[in-house]
Amino acid sequence: MRYIFIILLIFNSLCLCAQQDEYFDDFCLAVEKFEVLWWNYRSAGVEEDTHAALVGMTQQYHTMLRVYDEVSFKYRHSVAFDTVSRPYYLIVMDETEVRLEIDLALRNMKQMVQTMVALERSGFPKRYDDINKALGRLHFLDYYSDGTFNRTIEGYLVQKQIRALETYVFRRYFEPVIEKIDSAGRAQVAAFKVLTENTHCTPCREKAVPALLRQY
Repeated sequence: MRYIFIILLIFNSLCLCAQQDEYFDDFCLAVEKFEVLWWNYRSAGVEEDTHAALVGMTQQYHTMLRVYDEVSFKYRHSVAFDTVSRPYYLIVMDETEVRLEIDLALRNMKQMVQTMVALERSGFPKRYDDINKALGRLHFLDYYSDGTFNRTIEGYLVQKQIRALETYVFRRYFEPVIEKIDSAGRAQVAAFKVLTENTHCTPCREKAVPALLRQY
């Protein structure tokens, strides 16, 4: 086992000395809860327990990334933060990410949360390929099949982001083609078929497929 709590102890002492990092308690609490949930996930004997631990880890990992974003923004001009606190935040997050590499579900969860935070921070990507990649990662939401995750703050945020991205993608890339597809040339239809087959936008695919079927 990696010595994450020793790192946190050192980090706490340094932050107290710096007297600047009031975010530390929230960050540490999220890390400690994550650690317990991670061990529960690894040792769970039934699917329900594994699922519950995964939902909890998703929440705590989001809290860690959110707190780090907030503290980084607040102390963005602080040399003391950059030299004293930031390295330990990064070490702890790196240790957490190691734990999220033990299986496919955890890796996908990590990518979903990182995408959610990136969208909160920077808004929509500009390029279609980047938007589609973000949608693919956000749709790990579908893995939480019993609806428990959807009722969390994180679940609500992911659903909201999916709806916003899918609405934009449909109106920008799919609707104009669907409206004119009956008069489109073979090359345009073929290109639209490829776009539809590779999209992570569920309503886009659902509306594009009937239009495409009329062309074959």
